[in-house]
Amino acid sequence: MNNLYSGFNARNEFCLNVDKLNLNELDVLKRVAPVLDIDINKNNGIALFTEKSTDDSITVEFDAIDNIMRIKYFDLRSFARALSHLREVRETGKAVHEKVQFEDLGFMVDLSRNAVLTVDSLKLLTNYLAVMGYNTLFLYIEDTYEIDDYPYFGYQRGAYSSQELKEIDDYAYSLGIEVIPCMQTLGHLRNAFIWPYANEIKDTDDVLLVGEEKTYDFIRSLLRTLSNSVRSRRIHIGMDETFGLGRGNYQTRNGAEAPHEIFGKHIERVLEIAKEFDYDPMVWSDMYFRFISSTNNYYDLNTEITEDIKKVVPNEVSLVYWDYYNTNEEIYEKMLERHKLLGGNKTWFAGGIWNWNGIKVNHGKMFATSQPALEACRKAGIKHILTTAWGDNGSETSVFEALLGAQYFGEATWQEQLPTRSETIRRFNLTVGGDGKAYYNMRLFDEVPGVPKDNLVCYNPSKYILYSDVLTGLFDVHINPYAEELSEHYGNLADYFDLKAAETTDQHRLFYLQSAQLADVLQRKVVLTSTLRASYLAGDKSTLRQLVEFDLPELIGAVTDLQAFTMSIWYLHNKPQGSEVIDSRMGVLIARLKTTLDRVDGYLNGVYEFLPELESKRLAFDGRSLAEVEISPHTRVNDWKRIISASPISNAP
Repeated sequence: MNNLYSGFNARNEFCLNVDKLNLNELDVLKRVAPVLDIDINKNNGIALFTEKSTDDSITVEFDAIDNIMRIKYFDLRSFARALSHLREVRETGKAVHEKVQFEDLGFMVDLSRNAVLTVDSLKLLTNYLAVMGYNTLFLYIEDTYEIDDYPYFGYQRGAYSSQELKEIDDYAYSLGIEVIPCMQTLGHLRNAFIWPYANEIKDTDDVLLVGEEKTYDFIRSLLRTLSNSVRSRRIHIGMDETFGLGRGNYQTRNGAEAPHEIFGKHIERVLEIAKEFDYDPMVWSDMYFRFISSTNNYYDLNTEITEDIKKVVPNEVSLVYWDYYNTNEEIYEKMLERHKLLGGNKTWFAGGIWNWNGIKVNHGKMFATSQPALEACRKAGIKHILTTAWGDNGSETSVFEALLGAQYFGEATWQEQLPTRSETIRRFNLTVGGDGKAYYNMRLFDEVPGVPKDNLVCYNPSKYILYSDVLTGLFDVHINPYAEELSEHYGNLADYFDLKAAETTDQHRLFYLQSAQLADVLQRKVVLTSTLRASYLAGDKSTLRQLVEFDLPELIGAVTDLQAFTMSIWYLHNKPQGSEVIDSRMGVLIARLKTTLDRVDGYLNGVYEFLPELESKRLAFDGRSLAEVEISPHTRVNDWKRIISASPISNAP
């Protein structure tokens, strides 16, 4: 794992004399020392003494006269959290005392949307989580673990072997972190179902066939593998968003049946199998609420929780309430109360760090939704929380760019009051070692001119500007109204991250370089989008010649450089499988820019009398009128296939 730590900047020289530590403490310190820039190899460092606290609290004190640091802690993850305070306690002279506010603090990393972290990268992530104070790590693995009985399950997806899972589990355990598998036992199995073996066990292209015995043989194999690979007896068995349940092969076999009844029968069978492995299961709770909503709305507060629904909620299963969207504390309070009425064992709350907005993290949305959510959790006495790092549409945003959100949940768990943004950034600087303000500013790739503060609607112009086709112009009416402001905005971002990269020599530099290059590409793309069609329609061949001879070749070169930076980040942290998707997207972008150059050059040289694609009318991508778009031009679409063309990419007739 040394390559992942190479070049960390020293925040200030800090060395410890560790003669008084026991073996477990020394092991934790050795693992997290690189991320905290602590030198434990010098004999003349600050003497570190430890003792166990009598409650769920930590205390860190510094005796400057005797050059002694004292830590009180209650378990290994709390010891790691205490270590993150050493530097600030020495520099300020002020003791730190913290008491944990939640029994469980978990981080769920999505390993199913192409980006499967290497074992070393998961260890690095675990080190960060440890010093932030986490005690659980959820591995979201739909089909990214190997099953002996089903060789096509996870085939060419970077699936973890049982040995790899054991190595991850052992490493996390040494830091006081419990690894909890987060699997699927009903829906979200579309990738697993692309191979012929699944034909006998699928209801629809995404949902398992309830009642088929081969389905339960399959689930038993999944649970057996995870039971043999990970020591925890807690497991997340998924079951969210099972849209279409009972509407495919199940209905052909059994006729129409109420989805909640099918769901209830299935979960009982799954729990029977889970008991064989002594598992304590939890499920996403959304389907129970969707079943009783006339609009299939998870957050519908106006529906009654019926006795029929309560009957299909097993007493032994814990419910995980996920909500990354609402900014109103009252909604969270009411939803938590509705979970208590629904039943089940325990209630977990799952928030999100919004690394799935598109190309970059939406930190504004993360802060705006997490604060009221965690305030409501505290008031309701919720003891178990986690934050999620989903990878929608190909995991284009590295989880290591999203650690500011993880830091927020860490501070919210350990501080008496919920932290401010500035406090979160300050603590991020100490625990992660990067420039927290720079990572926070990555939100500005989408929080652009014309987007309200915190980007609560989750506009993602960086993605549709990057991938949109300049000839067909699906997003012209969304880009052009703010073209001048966007060009200046992205130009300033490019300069900002270029400066951050020049100031940095550690691993964060690669993220700054990639950000600077992305901003440069976006600035050029905005100019091209706003200039190309307008110049063509105006008959301005001089400007078109400028585009052909200078702007387009330079943009193609800039995209090629962006591709190199993006792939470097991928291969630093992820297994190679899945990289072909990002590579292909960049390749298509470059190919279409080359075609644009050829088409316009051909028009200028008389090869083409006209360019129909530039003459076609432009409409709003999201179906709004042009008058509506002129008032508020930005939109959101986090689907590459939809961005690049109005024509189908797959399943074409």
